[in-house]
Amino acid sequence: MSHPTSSQFSVTVPTLNMLSRLDLCVQILVDGYISQSFSPQQAERYFPCVLKNNTFSPFLGLPAPGSEGAFFLVNSVPRHISLHVPGQPHWILDRSIVNRGTVVPQTLWTPHTVTDKKHHVEEAELQLPIFFQCADGQLGLTLEAAASGRCHGLVGAQKFAHLGLKSTTHIRIAVSGIFWFRS
Repeated sequence: MSHPTSSQFSVTVPTLNMLSRLDLCVQILVDGYISQSFSPQQAERYFPCVLKNNTFSPFLGLPAPGSEGAFFLVNSVPRHISLHVPGQPHWILDRSIVNRGTVVPQTLWTPHTVTDKKHHVEEAELQLPIFFQCADGQLGLTLEAAASGRCHGLVGAQKFAHLGLKSTTHIRIAVSGIFWFRS
């Protein structure tokens, strides 16, 4: 999986009729996939950890023709993220929910000790979210398709995901709270 390039969205220049920055921050904490997956409160804690900045100012990007959902973008990301795609002017922090399928609620991992928090959050080089977008522009992947390995229709399916300096990572996805899928 790869992060979307600037050709996959168009930047909307703010006008007086558009959402204010405060309204947009509230919108990302209500209408974004991160807040819908984890909760608005957990999203509010997550974004500053990923961006290594307690204040962030998202702005809205409209999808390119054929893509679903608006983008919540930021201009600045930590250096370890920007090195993956040099010269990219905007970075996707989240996507707006589209009215198709179900967002499976998840529990955001929380460190249990001060040492874990320092090692796995504060000093860690966290990566931006990866969104599963099909070649036809639709967002998401059915559980059946994922479990059976039918992922060839995803944009960037044959590319490696940016995992920082790691070659592998662990991803845990709760499915209806019944079991964990680990890859």
